[in-house]
Amino acid sequence: MTKLMMMSILLALAACTQAPQADRAGLAATTAAWQAAFDDGDAAALASLYAADGVMLPPNLEPVTGRSSIETFMAGVMATGVTGMIEDVDIYVSGDLGAKVGRYTLTAPDGNVVDRGKYMEIWQRTEGEWLMARDIYNSSMPLPEPAAGNMVAPAPD
Repeated sequence: MTKLMMMSILLALAACTQAPQADRAGLAATTAAWQAAFDDGDAAALASLYAADGVMLPPNLEPVTGRSSIETFMAGVMATGVTGMIEDVDIYVSGDLGAKVGRYTLTAPDGNVVDRGKYMEIWQRTEGEWLMARDIYNSSMPLPEPAAGNMVAPAPD
């Protein structure tokens, strides 16, 4: 019984070990690359951080799939003149998979915050390079009030 208990404790401790700092630091460095590409208005550089079959899941829109589509989508976002800020809150690494949870803010050219929210990204290390496989982000701002004439009547019982 004691051997079984010791074995269980050792297995639990082994499962709790953290990824080497180099793995975590490499994934953390992708935030600066993403931010720099966005700040420079370089949609191609930003899209290059995604896997070839990467998927972006923006709020209130259909999924954006593949680097080319992500580049086009982000070029449209950047063309509005918004500036963005991303901040990782948590970074997780397990082997060649990583995940980041963070928050973002989008600011209009006039200085007004047009959106702020949170994101979760799934990254995969391929041939030593971290590439984003999935990217989902959601606004934390309240939905606008519907216009009086656009209200939908409740379904009858």
